[in-house]
Amino acid sequence: MSLTLTSPPYHDHKEYGDGAAPEDLGGPRPYTEYLSEMAGLFRELWRATEPGGKALLQATNMKRANTDQPSVTPLHWGLTRRLMDAGFIFYDEIVWLKKMSYTGSAEGRPLSEAIPIRET
Repeated sequence: MSLTLTSPPYHDHKEYGDGAAPEDLGGPRPYTEYLSEMAGLFRELWRATEPGGKALLQATNMKRANTDQPSVTPLHWGLTRRLMDAGFIFYDEIVWLKKMSYTGSAEGRPLSEAIPIRET
């Protein structure tokens, strides 16, 4: 294959339907375990890609606002690193700014609007 476009499962930030098997890549598990499983998938993708072929990855930061300590998981960094470890070359990054998209954080509001910012 010469071109792959993928939007892999978003770790444990999104429900992928009722009755998802625990072994599914999108199922709940430690982040390091998820990245390890994605690394295996990307090694297989590298093996199946013809010389000179490309892989395009669509991923986003995952925001957690409804917790005691809001945070962002830079999912795209972890996945890009695993693609590079598999053999792909990182050529470019395109940032799609979606201010009011559903983030899973707080009813569709961006993290900055979902959490009052405290001054220290």
